Amino acid sequence: MSAKSPESLSVLIVDDDEQLLKTTADILRMHGYTPIPAASALAALKVSSTLGNVPCIALVDLQLPDMDGIELVARLRALSSVTKVVILTGNATMESALSALREESYDYLIKPVAPDYLMATIDRAGERSQRRFAEVA
Repeated sequence: MSAKSPESLSVLIVDDDEQLLKTTADILRMHGYTPIPAASALAALKVSSTLGNVPCIALVDLQLPDMDGIELVARLRALSSVTKVVILTGNATMESALSALREESYDYLIKPVAPDYLMATIDRAGERSQRRFAEVA
């Protein structure tokens, strides 16, 4: 199976900060990804369960208004074992980092994150997601 181009890789972005959501979606789009913005955990779960294909990558904020980000990660993992989760938080703690590891998150980034660093992480997570998809297909 050949690697997919970024245009065919979807990235679920879950953050209640509307400006950050828009900016991140714009950055991903500029790099050829298909962003799927969600302003809440429930919106993310709804879009993830109704998509024809699960997102390759989920970029998840830990502090959401309707659900803890770690709980959302667990629910997303239950929907798809191939989706790679990247945590993006402005309130990093050792406890949340360990919880993210327990939920097998791909990476744990602290806001604000430089766009180049974010994209390097997204690119690597996309490659891993594609390999995992090929393994289970």
